[in-house]
This record gives sequence, structure tokens and C-alpha cells, in this order.
Amino acid sequence: MIKLLDIIEEGTLTLTPDERQQVEDMIPQIIKVISEPDLIPLGQQRTIGTLKYKYADGEDGEVLIGVGTFNPTNARGAHWAMDRNNKTDNVILIQQASFKPYFPSDKFNQIDQKLYRTLFGGENTGIERLRQVIKHELIHAKDPALHHRYSKEPYDISDDSIYFKSWTEFQTFTGQFFESLIAGTDRVLSGANTAADFKRIESALANILQFFAGKTKTISTKTAEFIDGTGSRNIFQKVFNFVNNMIGNMPKSTDFAVDEYVAFLRKIKQYNPEGYKEFLKDLYKTIKSIEEKVNSVSDTKIKVQEMKSNINEVKRMQQLAGILNEEEINAQQAAEKGLEDFLGDLKSAASGIKPSSKDGQMKEGLITLFAIAAGAPGLLNLLGKGVDLIGQYFSQGNVTSTKIGSALQKAGHKLEHKYIEGIAFLLKKAYPKDFGNEDPFDETSSLHDAAHGIYAAILAAAAVGSGVDAFNAANLIIKGLEGGAAAFKSAEVAQLAQKIVAA
Repeated sequence: MIKLLDIIEEGTLTLTPDERQQVEDMIPQIIKVISEPDLIPLGQQRTIGTLKYKYADGEDGEVLIGVGTFNPTNARGAHWAMDRNNKTDNVILIQQASFKPYFPSDKFNQIDQKLYRTLFGGENTGIERLRQVIKHELIHAKDPALHHRYSKEPYDISDDSIYFKSWTEFQTFTGQFFESLIAGTDRVLSGANTAADFKRIESALANILQFFAGKTKTISTKTAEFIDGTGSRNIFQKVFNFVNNMIGNMPKSTDFAVDEYVAFLRKIKQYNPEGYKEFLKDLYKTIKSIEEKVNSVSDTKIKVQEMKSNINEVKRMQQLAGILNEEEINAQQAAEKGLEDFLGDLKSAASGIKPSSKDGQMKEGLITLFAIAAGAPGLLNLLGKGVDLIGQYFSQGNVTSTKIGSALQKAGHKLEHKYIEGIAFLLKKAYPKDFGNEDPFDETSSLHDAAHGIYAAILAAAAVGSGVDAFNAANLIIKGLEGGAAAFKSAEVAQLAQKIVAA
């Protein structure tokens, strides 16, 4: 069997090959519990096992997987992070009743069971929907925001305008869709690897691209079968579906999981248009990675190269439509590379930071960001050099100042956790009495506010150094960070940003 490809990309949150395999190993055990004759009582669960995983920031975590009955009973799955300071006490539960129709018990009338699966092909769709729910909740578990820090964005599962605008849900809904494409590819490649197999992958991915580019209004049955892991539906199902489409009042026979994926993504497009643009970009990255995987095992590479031309064609169309902009792409790449390079320097500079003569004199509400940075020997100079480093990347491409602030905001959001850790470590060395015992992700701590404020000033300074007005840059950056920077006024962040640029 071809090994699964780990295609975690910037801007996406998917699973590692090991995590993916653990999910597959647990699915038969989960189905066995779901198909038990009696429903599990409300508030109870059956434990399947523990799944070990990596947080998106690289830390180890684990989550208990179970099947049960819980509120709200219409939820198909749920993830609970029990203690934000304990990264191994997560729980993911699958709602037994939600999947019971796909996996009926042995008591289920054999005639009814045969008819049900003849009409609906329900077992394979049920497996894909089960896989979808587990991966959705596991992607939630992988998000450091649910443990290291809590997002302050509104969250209400009963309100689509809030729920689908959530960036936390954006990660899970898009990630689970990318996972379906990866898993579908792996299923096909685990077989004979014939020219027809490669063509099946190519056709499915091309159809996905054309659909999200607006070149076709439908996802083909073959693409849906590629995602669900089924072959062609039998002739009875096709006839049944034709009749159903004609009279419109019978159950659908092609109840594919892809219909739900598309419905979720349409909600994101409606309520989070900026997120939807990110999804389109990440979709191209994911399909490019799948293309490379197929290319590595295929002797009929011309078929895969044709798929590549489809990707480029769709990208050009999206650029013309204003969804993808070459200058925005250049700006985001420059921001990410610059910030990643400076992050390495920031961590290595820790040995050079000495305790401040101002240590022990910090008074909440009376100290400014500039005073904190200036009071730490060598810190301001280090930040100045770092901002210069980031600016070098912007000078290498065709990027105007109007795009730089937005690019730094987005790149800064992605790297926020790592930067806060690095800045907090330096501040603890400079002010061991004031910050030594504080947690930078405890929103009630002074270290949390100081680290977030300085990080906002670093990003704003990088924008200022590239021609963006200091106050506008500070305003934009603060809005993009999860929290902490709001404790300082934009004018204060802008002031420190200007001092960093001058350092």
C-alpha cells in the first residue's frame, strides 16, 4: 500500500499519516458499538480507545474516543477539552443514534436492511460521514487555541452567521474536506495502480476544481463515489434515482457525503468570505500535493500533467475574478518567510538577554510597552534587526505598501503562538521577579498583555518599515491577533513600532 502523504500546509490544518491511520483503525470498532441492538442511555458512553496526535504547534496530545448518547442529541459528534492546562484529557464522542441508520444491528429485519442498502448504498456513505465527524473533531483537538489559549471570537452553534464565521470552524470544515480528497486518493492508490486508477483520481480532482471555480454547477457521481469509496452504483439505484428526480418526493438514492461537504463550504462562503478565499488557495495547495504524490507512482505522467494544467487554468480564472491576486500572494509569502526567519533569531537570542535593572518595579497600568522593551537590555536592538530582516523579503518582490499590512496581519495570526512563547521567554529572563511565574497564555496575567503588545508592535514595525502609516498599521495588526494586544491602545503599539524601526 502507498503510504499516506502528510500534506499539512500553511493555512490548512489536516492530519498526519499516523493520525489518519489511527482513525482508520478505530472505525471498525466504532461501527461495532454503533450497530449494537440497544441505544446507549443518555449521558453514557462506550470507550473505544485513545488516539495520540500532534498539536498544530508540534506538542504531543491524546484524546479518548468513545461512542455514546449526549446532548444536544442532534449533534453527530463532539469534542471536549476538559482542562486547558492538560493537553491529554480530551474527549471525542460519536453520537450512536446519528449513525444507527447506516449500521443497523443484527436484529434489524434482513429484508429491510437489504432494501435500505440497495436504495441508499448507505454503508459506504456512513463510513465516510463517520470519518468526516471524527476528523472534524480531531482537527478541533489539534488546534492549540482550545488548550493553550482560548479564542475570544463569538461562538454559537445554533446561529449560522456566527458558527460559520468562526475561524476555528473554518479550520475543521475545510480540513475535513481536504482529508476526504487525501483519503480518496489513498484508497485508489492502495489497489492495482492501473492507468484507469490514475485517470479516476485525475478526473475527480479536476471536477472538484471546476466546481469550485464555477465552471460546472455539479459534482459528478464518479467524484462523489471517489470520496465515499464506492464503485459505480448498481442499475437499480440509477433507475431509482432517475425516478426520484422526476417526481421529487422519494428518498434520494445518491446520499453521498460530498453533499454535506459542499453545504458546509457554501455556508463559509456566505458568512466568512475572507475565509472562503483562503479555502480556495488551500484547495490548490492540497491538490498540488496530491498531484505530486500520484506523479511519484505513475508511469502515465502525462495524465497527471494534464491535471496540473487544470490547476493553473483555475488559478488564472480566480485571479481575473479578483479572488486571487498575485500581489497579495507575494506579500503573504514575504511576510511568512520574514517572520519565520526572525522567529529563529528571536529564540537563539535568549542567551544574550540579561536581567533588567527595572526588574521588580513593574506596576500594572503604569508601565508602557516602550518602557518594558527599553528596560530589557538588548531587546529593542534585537527587535529592530528583526524588523529589518522581515523588510528585506518585501523588497524582493512586487509588493506595494497597501498589501503589506494585511499580509503581516494574516501571517502574524498563523505564527502568533510561537512568537508569544519566544517573546515571553525573553521577558521572563529580563524581568524574572515580575514575570517569572506568569503564563503568557493566561489572559489575566501581565506577561500575557506585554507579550501580545510587543508582538503587535513587531508586526506593525515591519509594516511601518515598508511604508505603512504607524497608527494604521497598529490598528490593523491588533484586530488580527487573538487577544492581549487589545489591552494596549493603538497609539501605544504605534509608538513602540516607531521606536523599533529606529533602533
